[in-house]
Amino acid sequence: MKVLDSAQITWLLRELEVAGVVAMRRAAPYLSQKLWLAQQLPRVDIRTDAAFQLRLSRHLGLRGKLRQSEPALFALMGELIAQPPERFESVLRSVSAITGQVEKSVASELFALFDPKAPVIDREIRELLPRYGFDALAEAPDLQECLEWHGALQGLFEQILSSAGWPKAYNRLQLHLDAGLHAQLSGERILNAALSHARRTIALMPVPRLAVERPVAPRESRVLHVCR
Repeated sequence: MKVLDSAQITWLLRELEVAGVVAMRRAAPYLSQKLWLAQQLPRVDIRTDAAFQLRLSRHLGLRGKLRQSEPALFALMGELIAQPPERFESVLRSVSAITGQVEKSVASELFALFDPKAPVIDREIRELLPRYGFDALAEAPDLQECLEWHGALQGLFEQILSSAGWPKAYNRLQLHLDAGLHAQLSGERILNAALSHARRTIALMPVPRLAVERPVAPRESRVLHVCR
């Protein structure tokens, strides 16, 4: 499991605090939609509920082969609702089987509807975290690489939420969410959404001199180079 050192965690949280105002305003509709979908799962009949299907499709950002295979995805979702998944691997394998490629983003979004502490692997997260020294994930990883990265990401979230700087960052982030919304969200969900929606703002921030001078792995070096 990849672990960041205390300086890297401090750097991440400081930048997240700065970008938090914009990030959480952007994230609020996404979080509200995710919470609504999760709350509807016990009572929805996804086979016939067209309104739920539409909102789920928009939330997942379906495109390409998955958009063309919506009936198969909704059928799978019905199975997951009937027997909620306990492991990300089962969801990843099932969703990926529909298209024949590793559907890391959609599978993690679906699994997170059932597990409020599970991370979501979206493009923003994948592009942001190497800035702080976290291992990059390839655009087209194999299934095992994806599973390992998802587990490492969950470990990173646990590390951040247990850090001394998280309470201050959390208090700043939750100010930009309605009280009724943030009270129903896990710390992991708020952190995930904040990082995802802050990436574009953070990318414009200069990289601290200490981070530039530290020896870095080649993949981290590429990320530091493009962040200006």
